[in-house]
Amino acid sequence: MAGRTQLQFYVLVTLLLRKAKLVVIQLNLVSEDALTHYRANKYKAHDGKILQCWDKYDARDIHTSAFLNVIGKIYGDKV
Repeated sequence: MAGRTQLQFYVLVTLLLRKAKLVVIQLNLVSEDALTHYRANKYKAHDGKILQCWDKYDARDIHTSAFLNVIGKIYGDKV
């Protein structure tokens, strides 16, 4: 967002403040159903896999280590 990796403190604060104001506006628009967020199909598929994994974990069909392995593979595929 800043266009560079190293920022002076006051530049960072200014950018964060600007972003915070946008978040408040977006939150209001979403709550009023005036703003819709579109996601790429690739990320929808990842979200679906993550939700399936959570459901299995919540149902105690898989253990924590298996859950973390699956999540790690899903996020590893995104890179």
